[in-house]
Amino acid sequence: MEQKVLDSCGMSGTGETPQARPSVPRRLTARPAESEHLERKSTTTLIAISAIILTQKIHKQRSPL
Repeated sequence: MEQKVLDSCGMSGTGETPQARPSVPRRLTARPAESEHLERKSTTTLIAISAIILTQKIHKQRSPL
């Protein structure tokens, strides 16, 4: 007769905890949720416009009226 042992999972016939079982692959019952990838906001256009405006201001200050 097999003796039932009380372990961390309740009554089982093995006497081992689930962590003690060697190389039992864990199976997921459902697909993992897909992560939401947020787009990075590009600052390239803003930098280019700022450079153009700054250049125009510099040229206006240098040109004699």
